[in-house]
Amino acid sequence: MTPRKPSVVLVHGAWHVPASYAQFVTALEANGYEVLIPHLTSTNGTKPAEGDLYTDTAQVRECIAGLVSAGKTVIALLHSYGGQVGSNALCGLSVESRSKQGLAGGILRLIYICAFLLPENRTLMQQAEAFVVADPNAPQLSFAFDDQGYCTMADGRDRFINCVSDEIVAAAYMATVGPWSVKCMNQPLTHCAWKEVQVIYIHTNKDMTIPMHSQQMMVDRAKQLGLEDLEIISLDTDHSPHLSATKELVAIVNKAASQTCSV
Repeated sequence: MTPRKPSVVLVHGAWHVPASYAQFVTALEANGYEVLIPHLTSTNGTKPAEGDLYTDTAQVRECIAGLVSAGKTVIALLHSYGGQVGSNALCGLSVESRSKQGLAGGILRLIYICAFLLPENRTLMQQAEAFVVADPNAPQLSFAFDDQGYCTMADGRDRFINCVSDEIVAAAYMATVGPWSVKCMNQPLTHCAWKEVQVIYIHTNKDMTIPMHSQQMMVDRAKQLGLEDLEIISLDTDHSPHLSATKELVAIVNKAASQTCSV
C-alpha cells in the first residue's frame, strides 16, 4: 500500500493572502498534497482592523486541529510572520504528543520559511529593534499606516520579490499584497511550538525583508533556548521562495514528507 502523503498547511506572511501563494499551491497539489491556507484575520481587510496575532492563532489552530483530529498527519509551512502564528498556535498537536495520548495524526514538521522564530513573550517589534541593534547598517523597512489600524509595506516590490525579474509576474504578485493589522507587531507569543516539533528552517540568502544575518540571529537564539531537532536549508533567493524558487521549495517539502509519511 502506498503511504499516504501528509496534508500541507501554509501559514501565510504579513500583507499576504492565500492568492499570493497560488503558483506554489498548484505545484504542491501536482505532487499529490492536500493544501490548506487559512486566510489570516490580520489581512482580511475588515475596517477598522479586528484581526491580530491571537485571532490568527485561533484560526490556524482550528484548521490544523481539525485535520489531526481526523487522524491526518500535517506538515506546517510557516512563511515570515506566519512563523509567529504557527509557533503560537500549534503546541500539543505534534504526532509525538498525540501518540502519547493514544491518538492518531499530528504535526510532523514545522518548516519555517525565512520566518520569525521567536520564544515566548517576544514581539515582532522587539525582534525588529534587536535586528537594528545587531546591524545598524542593515536596510530599514518602511511602513505606511492608515487610520483603520492597518499598515502596508512601502516598497514591497523590492523587499518581497527582488529576485523576480519578470515584471508581469511581479505585478500580478504585488496585486495580491495588501494591508496588515498593526496590532500584530506588538503582541507577544504565549506558546512556542518549535520546542515540541521537529523544525526545518529555510534561509533565503538574498532576502531584503528579513536579511540572512537576522534570520541567523533568531536561529542562534532558539538553539540557545533548547532547539535541538533542527535542519537548516539555504536557498539563494529572496523573501518569497514560493514564487522565486518554487521547484526548490516543493523539493524540500517532498523530502520532509518522504522522511515522515506513514501508511
